[in-house]
Amino acid sequence: MFVLEVILGLILCIGALLWWWQRSARLYWEKNGVSYIDGPPFIGALKDSMMFKKSFGELFLDIYNHEKFKDDPVTGVYFFHKPSLVIRHPELIKNILVKDFPNFIDRGVNSDPHDDGIGRDNLFSVKGQRWKTIRTKLSPVFTTGKLKNLFLLMMDVSKTLERKLQTEIGDIPKEYEMKEFVFIFSTDTNIKFVPLAFKLISLLNPNAEFHKNAKIAFDFKLKRAFQFCTCFFFPELAMFLRFAFFSRETNEFLRSSINYVMDERVKKTLRLYPSLPFLDRICAPADGSDSYSLEPYHSFSIPRGMPVYIPHVSIQRDPKFYPNPLEFIPERFSSENRDSINQYAFLSFGIGPRNCIGSRFGYLQVKLALITILRYYRVEATERTPKSIEFAKKSLFMAVLEVISGLILCISALIWWWQRSARLYWEKNGVSYIEGPPFIGALKDSMTFRKSFGELFLEIYNHEKFKDDPVTGVYFFHKPSLVIRHPELIKNILVKDFSNFVDRPVNSDPYDDGIGRDNLFSVKGLRWKTIRAKVSPVFTTGKLKNLFLLLVDVTKILEQKLQTEIGDEPKEYEMKEFASFFTTDTIALCAFGVQANSLLNPKSDFHINVKRTFDFNWKRGFQFASCFFLPELATLFRFAFFSKETNEFIRSSINYVMEERIKKTLRLYPSLPFLDRVCSPPDNEENYSLEPYHTFAIPKGMPVYIPLIAIQRDEKYFPNPEEFIPERFSPENRDSINQYSYLSFGIGPRNCIGSRFGYLQVKLALITILNNYRVEATERTPKTIEFDKKALVVHSQEPLYMNLTRSKLCHIYAHKLPNLRSSLVKYSFFKIILLRDKMFTLQVILGLILCFGALIWWWQRSAKLYWEKNGVSYIPGPPFIGALKDCLTFRKSFGELLMDIYNHEKFKDDPVIGVYFFHKPCLVIRHPELIKNILVKDFANFVDRTMSSDPLVDRIGTDNLFAVKGLRWKIIRNKISPIFTTGNLKNLFLLMVDVTKILEQKLQTEIGDESKEYEMKEFASFFTTDTIALCAFGVQANSLLNPKADFHKNVKNAFDFALKRVFQFTSCFFLQEIAKFFRFQFLSKETNEFLRSSINYVMDERMKSGKKQILRLYPPLPFLDRVCSPPDGNENYSLEPYHSFAIPKGMPVYIPSVAIQRDEKYFPNPEEFIPERFSPENRDSTDQYTFLAFGLGPRNCLGLRFGYFTVKLALITILRNYRIEVTDRTPKIIKFQKKALALISEDPLYMNLTKLSCTYLAVEYHSFPR
Repeated sequence: MFVLEVILGLILCIGALLWWWQRSARLYWEKNGVSYIDGPPFIGALKDSMMFKKSFGELFLDIYNHEKFKDDPVTGVYFFHKPSLVIRHPELIKNILVKDFPNFIDRGVNSDPHDDGIGRDNLFSVKGQRWKTIRTKLSPVFTTGKLKNLFLLMMDVSKTLERKLQTEIGDIPKEYEMKEFVFIFSTDTNIKFVPLAFKLISLLNPNAEFHKNAKIAFDFKLKRAFQFCTCFFFPELAMFLRFAFFSRETNEFLRSSINYVMDERVKKTLRLYPSLPFLDRICAPADGSDSYSLEPYHSFSIPRGMPVYIPHVSIQRDPKFYPNPLEFIPERFSSENRDSINQYAFLSFGIGPRNCIGSRFGYLQVKLALITILRYYRVEATERTPKSIEFAKKSLFMAVLEVISGLILCISALIWWWQRSARLYWEKNGVSYIEGPPFIGALKDSMTFRKSFGELFLEIYNHEKFKDDPVTGVYFFHKPSLVIRHPELIKNILVKDFSNFVDRPVNSDPYDDGIGRDNLFSVKGLRWKTIRAKVSPVFTTGKLKNLFLLLVDVTKILEQKLQTEIGDEPKEYEMKEFASFFTTDTIALCAFGVQANSLLNPKSDFHINVKRTFDFNWKRGFQFASCFFLPELATLFRFAFFSKETNEFIRSSINYVMEERIKKTLRLYPSLPFLDRVCSPPDNEENYSLEPYHTFAIPKGMPVYIPLIAIQRDEKYFPNPEEFIPERFSPENRDSINQYSYLSFGIGPRNCIGSRFGYLQVKLALITILNNYRVEATERTPKTIEFDKKALVVHSQEPLYMNLTRSKLCHIYAHKLPNLRSSLVKYSFFKIILLRDKMFTLQVILGLILCFGALIWWWQRSAKLYWEKNGVSYIPGPPFIGALKDCLTFRKSFGELLMDIYNHEKFKDDPVIGVYFFHKPCLVIRHPELIKNILVKDFANFVDRTMSSDPLVDRIGTDNLFAVKGLRWKIIRNKISPIFTTGNLKNLFLLMVDVTKILEQKLQTEIGDESKEYEMKEFASFFTTDTIALCAFGVQANSLLNPKADFHKNVKNAFDFALKRVFQFTSCFFLQEIAKFFRFQFLSKETNEFLRSSINYVMDERMKSGKKQILRLYPPLPFLDRVCSPPDGNENYSLEPYHSFAIPKGMPVYIPSVAIQRDEKYFPNPEEFIPERFSPENRDSTDQYTFLAFGLGPRNCLGLRFGYFTVKLALITILRNYRIEVTDRTPKIIKFQKKALALISEDPLYMNLTKLSCTYLAVEYHSFPR
């Protein structure tokens, strides 16, 4: 009896301690006077994301649009127990991503350093000096000269694409699944990027091994999603549990986003559906200070180490920036309207030095695919074409050992107390915040897959409570994070003070997730600079020219596939899968030098692996969210940023298809719904002041989130934000847009590095299709895009059907690939051995249970007081998961979560919103000026992303350009940048043309001369697979000719997240500690080598505006993220004059570019597709810090020229042969995948392709885009 009393006492004590700890942590924002979203204990604002009820884009949309913080420049949130800052103000975005970039160099991503080398040490997640080293080394890869060399590889993929179209479509109109098609084409294009001794064509063989691996890299199971989320939002947990940023199966694969098709319309699409719903940075003031001031936007100072999230999926839907934000108005990004758009309200590709690096390649890829199709076919929607794109939703279930019920109660009480304490951060700091449920914070809907991350940041950004705040505090898990809303703050973070926000708050397993941890996206510190410098030359114009030929090869297969499957009769076609095939083939050919054959074989191994990479299960979703929003957890549990299956794949963004339309698309649909940074003042200061925007000072180490998906939909920045108006980004309107309200590719030094490659890829695909087919929507074409609720990225949940009508016969070519093997992870469970004296044992256990339960409850309760203590408006959220509730339950995608946060009525005027992702307080940035500060001006304070994964297992997930932190990010960025130069893109152009020839062949085969409904989503996947395979890997993926090609299957698997994968992936972002501890991987093993890319380019001035308009609505990433890390030794980064809060060192800062780019303040009628917003006449009227599709500042996208190049070739290949029309199945709106971090369509994209009577376009070497 005495023993029982002792045990009970111990249990009560431990339980009380845990509750007090989390409660104290949750008072952070309250103490600092930052408006915040509370979220539930232990998970903070990540509640919905962790439950897969919301995607991360939806999560940041919710944060950004929270009425309570709608006028705040920043919003405090708790991701898990960690306070994170969401940036809303374009000027703050400019400061974080550009001006003060040295303060935000690293991302808050972390993973297992042992098993996730790629996930930990890639250009995305690498931190500190290593990022600089990697960036420096990579930069030459993207130079013009090197891109010229890659062009020939892309031409090969485009030929395969043309052949696939001829084979599968022919002269009979046929419905085509374009999503998988594009996926396969990208695989073939990107695999050509790294020449091997063999060819792998996903277009011809969608079951090609390479494509299957590429697909696996993005196939998130629940475990994988949790690891990935932890790498981003709980990097400490990701390190502890050794979560991998990239899973083992995909640790060699690179992901990229597709962004360039018809400049204005692409921008419009990206504005609504960015690939990632947020940008994230970790506040790390470069001057060594402990905080980063948000003045004059907010009185809060971001403390060092706090993650900052920019929910651009919300910003890009904010009526303040985009009037009527949900309307598809390509004219918003037209030359006339481009200047009128705040560039920091369109962040689809990020902005600043850590923006997307490979977008140019993607653009080139998409162009080839589209030209191949449209040259012979008219694409129309069919009955199966979804009217709106819904993000994939999937329930979140955590696998736990059966333990004694009393022990569970005890530990739960302790955890509750701990996360409650953490949730007081924003309250203490006087920052407006969204509380969110305990433990997951604002990630509730994203973790439950009810909302995508883009929708999450839209909610944060549009929260009525914070609509006028420059920042909003949120809790991602327990971690306080800052969401930036004010364009000037965005400018400071991403550009002006980039040195304070160099890193992203992404982490993963450093051992198993090398790519996920050490890639250009997540790499931190000096390594990011090194990687960026090395990668940049890869995307030069010269190197893109070399890749062009490879892309052309894929477009030939694409053309062959369209000819075979459509022929001359109009036919409905599923464009979503089709695009997946094309992308798989192009990436496989360009990145790996193999033929993925996804277009010809949709089940090719390469494409399957690529697709698997983005298929998040519950576990993978949690891991991925933890990498972003709880990097400590991702590191603790060794969560991988990329799953094991995809840890060899590299992600990149394809951004170019007629700049204005791509920006418009990225504004609404950024690939990531937020930008995240960790506050890390380089001057050894302890915080980063938000003055004059807020009185709060971001403490060192706090994650700052910029809900770009919400900012890019804010009507303050984009009138009619939901309208597709590419003219917003036209040359005439470009200057009128606040550049820190358009953050689809990030901004500042840590923007996207590879966007140029993606553009190049997409161009070839579009040329191949449009040269042979008329593409039209069908009845099955979705009217709106719904986000995948399980995905951290903004991803369409349904196929995209289009009707393709053939105009001319093409030849058929076919290539096949052997299958790749994927490994299984076996788990063992410990047995509980009871003592002989059962009664004595029961008494001991009950006492321990009560103690642990009380301590846990106290801990999470304390954590949830963070924003309340800091005086930051916040969204509370349920305990332990915070604002991620809907995301984790798959009810919302992360993009939808961000949109909810951004559009919350309580915060609609707040510059920042505090949220709790899991138990972690995180800051959602709403103010464009704050976004500017975080992503550009004070980038040094927010260099790192919050993502983290297992560095041992997930090398790609940990060490890629997206997640890599600190100096390694700089190193990777520098290395990768030369790859995307104009010269290199010219070389890649020839390769892309080859893919467009295959594309033309496929269209001729499948459609022929009769109108036919075609599923464009899979079709685009095929083309993209073939293009990426050819340009990135030097192989023929053949996805266009063989939708079952191994390459395409691998690529598709990379993005097919199961519940397990979703949990891992989410953990890599929002609970990095868990990701590290459990060694979650950002990329799976099968897809760790694959790159993702998006298709976006068509070829005239209006199309340029449309491209930006698409990127404004659908940026590849819904947010930009930085970690506050002031280089001057300060402990914080001041947000003055925007806010009184000073961002503390280490806090993640998120710029919700998807929300900023939909803010009607920056883009009137933000949902309307108005390409004229970005026209030359309107370009100057747009605030550059409200358009962040490609990021801004030193960490902006490095390879966007390569992406543009790719997209152009693809479009030329398609449009030369086909007329594309919507069908009844063509979605009216794009719904994001709830399980994807990037903005990915949840439904197939069906278009009707009709063969044109004559071929009026030709793909020639001299057509290389200048």
